[in-house]
Amino acid sequence: MKIKFQKFYLFLSALGMLMPVSVIANEQHKNPVVLELFTSQSCSSCPPADKVLHEFSQEPHVIALGYHVTYWNHLDWEDTLSSESSTLLQNEFNAGLGSNRVYTPQMVVNGQDEFTGSKRGRVASHVEDISPVTYIKLSFKNDRIFADIPTHLTNDKNLNLMVVGFDRDIIQSITDGENSGEDVKYTNPVRVINYIQDWRVKAKSIEIPIISKTSGGYAVIIREGRAGKIIAAGQVRI
Repeated sequence: MKIKFQKFYLFLSALGMLMPVSVIANEQHKNPVVLELFTSQSCSSCPPADKVLHEFSQEPHVIALGYHVTYWNHLDWEDTLSSESSTLLQNEFNAGLGSNRVYTPQMVVNGQDEFTGSKRGRVASHVEDISPVTYIKLSFKNDRIFADIPTHLTNDKNLNLMVVGFDRDIIQSITDGENSGEDVKYTNPVRVINYIQDWRVKAKSIEIPIISKTSGGYAVIIREGRAGKIIAAGQVRI
């Protein structure tokens, strides 16, 4: 399935109205660390990194996202989770670093530190020691995300708000290509990336309608530019 970037306009809860009681609420207990792994089912060096992502996804303060790129699909196996939007995000991230190097598995921590994703010790060090980003409280009801955005962030015009929808963990049996014969578990595979327009408003809560449904949940991320340093983040599972 090929997924394109989509743009949506948020709906603000009218002043004076009560927010609906949320069926699902964010259960993070402290400010998050965001792990973004660029991976592919056709990359023989990726399964160890996929295991690392899964391991650290169990930490309550970690938001772990698996972006499956498309540029390995010219081989004998086409990644069943790949999307052009994931490839574009990786290209934009590396361009922001002033690098033409695009590779898998690439792990990115909080949108600023990147390295080979299979380096578990380095991931552990980052998760333990890196400064977490600002927490965004999320809840979910009736195909809408309700996000409490820190007001001071709405004043920075260089920041972008994106919603990342991901599916539940899946195990993929790969029958061809470099990983032929392997059954690989993929954690929080990203299925949709939306950039939200006109979110800079002085309102405590914003309401974001969901057009593309996913089975796992959603992360809301505020970052510099379209693919730069992450300033704030939160996630909600459905």
